[in-house]
Amino acid sequence: MNDIMKVFLRQDTRIVLDNSEITIRELETRVKETSSLYPNMTLLLTIEPLVPYQQVVEIVELVRRLKVENFSFTMKGDGS
Repeated sequence: MNDIMKVFLRQDTRIVLDNSEITIRELETRVKETSSLYPNMTLLLTIEPLVPYQQVVEIVELVRRLKVENFSFTMKGDGS
């Protein structure tokens, strides 16, 4: 575990962290654990094309609620 969390939102609605599929609740637990060890942790969110907007909103709300100050996201290119 380190101070940078790389989270991927797949267009089939899966959430992937450390090459493992997790639920939103598991993500919440992992963010809490990491931020307790690394208060200045960074969460990097990569979003694939066609991810439902509501799923992105859920992740952003989670990050805000847990007061993760270093948060960024990027849209992954579709390769065309």
